[in-house]
Amino acid sequence: MAFSLGRQIEGLGKTSSEPSTRSLRVPRGSQPVTTTTQPLARARLCAGSPATASVSATGTDISFQWFKGENALNGQTSATLIASNVQASNAGSYNMEITGACNSETSTALVLTVYFLRIGGTPGGSATVSPE
Repeated sequence: MAFSLGRQIEGLGKTSSEPSTRSLRVPRGSQPVTTTTQPLARARLCAGSPATASVSATGTDISFQWFKGENALNGQTSATLIASNVQASNAGSYNMEITGACNSETSTALVLTVYFLRIGGTPGGSATVSPE
């Protein structure tokens, strides 16, 4: 399938109905990425607990990449983010970029708060980072 793109006529701000020489080719049968399940908006865990977050999506040739803030998480390229022993350094905002054959989407953010364990009756603390 090919689409003709109209060209901009300078100074008029209107698009000409005359086809341009450029065309957009979309592979036959390709489906755009659509996120079907978002991660939880907020998770609160005790330090040392395991954590998982999942995203579901449909589309053609899908790949996943989890991020903490703006940083890609090395090796976290599946639909499920797994941490076996969360610590204060794991607190923060997480999201996933889902890339397909013809588009990409970014999931909503998951904000992880990590609570410290009580020691000798002293209240523990917590660590969290709010999304920007």
